[in-house]
Amino acid sequence: MNNAIPSQRVKILPSQPVTLSPDQIREISSSLRNLRHDINNRIMVIAAACEMAKTKPDKCVEMLAAIEESMGKPNRIQKAALQLTEVFERNIGITKQEGVVPTAVAA
Repeated sequence: MNNAIPSQRVKILPSQPVTLSPDQIREISSSLRNLRHDINNRIMVIAAACEMAKTKPDKCVEMLAAIEESMGKPNRIQKAALQLTEVFERNIGITKQEGVVPTAVAA
């Protein structure tokens, strides 16, 4: 029986230590800062909606709409996380290759 998943992207890690330039560190830091900012913004909208629900229950529908609008911006957090991953992997030297990924074999 074949215990592999065909056509998966395999990450290939560097085999030697990696040194980053100040520009690479700035790029990674900027991507991380953007991700943190996006996550914090969404958390604040949710926290405000929860507080409003306690003090003004009649405004719940409006606050849910605000949360939905904030979260509905096309996958902004996912895009920021993907960007950070791409920047990090590029600067560290992690490459991707199409290949077969072996699955765990039960003992």
